[in-house]
Amino acid sequence: MESEEQEQLMGHVRELLQKDLSPKEEQDSKTSRILDESYANIMAAILPQVNKKRSLRKLWYASAAAAVLIAMFTLSDYLIKKDDNRRHDIVQVDAETILPGKKKAMLTLADGRKIALDDTRTGTIANDNGIDLTKNTNGELTYKSVNMNAGRKLFNAIETPNGGEYKIRLPDGTRVWLNAGSTIKYPISFEGSNERDVELSGEAYFEVVHDRTKPFRVQTKDQLIEVLGTHFNVNAYPHNRKTISTLTEGSVRVSSKGKEQLLKAGQESVLYKDGILSVRKADLDISLAWRYGLIKFRNTDLRSILDQAARWYDIDVEYRNNAGGEHFTGGISRAAPLSVLLKVLEINDVRFKVTEQKGRRKLIVNP
Repeated sequence: MESEEQEQLMGHVRELLQKDLSPKEEQDSKTSRILDESYANIMAAILPQVNKKRSLRKLWYASAAAAVLIAMFTLSDYLIKKDDNRRHDIVQVDAETILPGKKKAMLTLADGRKIALDDTRTGTIANDNGIDLTKNTNGELTYKSVNMNAGRKLFNAIETPNGGEYKIRLPDGTRVWLNAGSTIKYPISFEGSNERDVELSGEAYFEVVHDRTKPFRVQTKDQLIEVLGTHFNVNAYPHNRKTISTLTEGSVRVSSKGKEQLLKAGQESVLYKDGILSVRKADLDISLAWRYGLIKFRNTDLRSILDQAARWYDIDVEYRNNAGGEHFTGGISRAAPLSVLLKVLEINDVRFKVTEQKGRRKLIVNP
């Protein structure tokens, strides 16, 4: 009888010690060690000898209660100190110190070499299979065939981090503006090919050089855009709920999984995650604002606005108390610090706090 009661009590003890722990804290090695030691101490305090009489039951329960309290205080003290240390690592930051992005990108050559384009001087920065890569005085990357070696098709890739943007001129002369957090992959030469194919993840604006013999094609994760020569924007961030392709002049064909739409100037296609592909009139002021150095929004939900801000200012965003559903109209220059955007949004009584921990900055949003 004694052993059954002890076993039941110890089960309750274990539950009491663990009930307020998060999954992460339960997996913490030091927390686990304290739990094990506390459990062992309680067992030592309350387990009676086999030959002890039943009259010792009251003392047994008293010892158990005392041991439980000691163990709980020990564990609580450790967790409080641990939480205090974690909190001390977090500091509040003035949003005025969160500066906007700048020209910054990483170039990956066909042989795997990487070049930080923001750190390189103007002039020829590399030769890739007989192609000279040059950074001009405007910071634009250009390609020029010097003595191209024949053989298999070789590719370059340019990646902009959060807080970065870059402009390049592809081997055919097509100009591409890459927004923050984007990657484009393309061949170092379009010679000997019937198409001009590039791959995009993120957002880019294209001014395609006309070539009737070689259609220009942009492949994203879920769709293909085909043009002969025109200007258009593609917003295809992987985590977005939809891919938006906006046409400013000419015409483009957008296709996805057997579905196809032809766009005219001033229209945009919207491809949703469920595969629906539709066409609507484009709000060019909003869709192309980033290309002209602006953050603009018109009746836009807060989360969509702060998605842009997170990429451009390289910050994390945390929503509290169901914040994020509000809609706003306004805009700022992309050259402004984060504080300017927050002041525009705070007009509608949304409250913000910026913190920093271990080098990462976080915007906390409260309604």
